[in-house]
Amino acid sequence: MAFTVAQTAALAKASGHLGDAQQRLTTILNNMRASHAEINTAGTWASEGAALFSGKMAQYEAELTKFITFMGQMTDNMGISGTHYGTGINNEASLVQQFSSVLNA
Repeated sequence: MAFTVAQTAALAKASGHLGDAQQRLTTILNNMRASHAEINTAGTWASEGAALFSGKMAQYEAELTKFITFMGQMTDNMGISGTHYGTGINNEASLVQQFSSVLNA
């Protein structure tokens, strides 16, 4: 039982860390978007280099957005796995106890 609790707690902790990292990356992405928008709307940054940078920025933003989405899915799945893991082990232990009591009756 202690092993189950430890594993469930470890999954919950890992899920929390992953969720925190996802939030930090989302903040970074939002800051980058705001900075890029500010530069572009100033009207003073219009060159071939600016166009190239904007294209790479859009590409990076798309990839980072995919990664952030993936991290969110991992966070959710780890939380669900921890819950199912703990529940499954507890259910098995309960069945073993029931079976044992039937045999000892």
